[in-house]
Amino acid sequence: MRITLVRHGETNANIQGIVQGKMDIELNETGINQAKKVGERLKNEKFDTIYASDLKRAAKTAEEIAKFHSNSINYDARLRERDFGDYESKKINDINWNYLKENLMNNRPPNGETLREHIERAQEFISSLSSKSNLVISHGGTIRILIHLLQNKKLEDFSLKVVPKNTSIYIFEKKGSKFEIVLENCIKHLS
Repeated sequence: MRITLVRHGETNANIQGIVQGKMDIELNETGINQAKKVGERLKNEKFDTIYASDLKRAAKTAEEIAKFHSNSINYDARLRERDFGDYESKKINDINWNYLKENLMNNRPPNGETLREHIERAQEFISSLSSKSNLVISHGGTIRILIHLLQNKKLEDFSLKVVPKNTSIYIFEKKGSKFEIVLENCIKHLS
């Protein structure tokens, strides 16, 4: 099995340092251009199935990639970014993150989702994959979780240090019972 992960293109909220979470935000002009470039980069790849978060920024990125493929896009809410509740639409630097970091897995933003809940829905998504070659377009936080799960790491080893860049590509291939990373956070299509 092969899994290609792609983060969505840039949004104005990305530039402004605003927490997006489940907010349904469009790509900006740069993000649309990034999506077109990653589509061009992946045009000769063969995918049995294409999955994308149903939020606009990931959906538009998926549409730009899918233009080069005959596959329809399977929109899946399990691929959405974490629900940050009352933190959404606020500047990242204006939020006191210490409360969440005290118990990374179980503390939730007010009216939001715990990291454990986010991980569980990402795990449910991975477990549902059956195609030989899968393309998955999602969000930075969700991709960080998918990477962690595909590398079969323990929950307590989860790291917030992995930061997927806009339209970055990660490729995992299953060798025996384990996934190996073939490509990591690659954005050479943007240069």
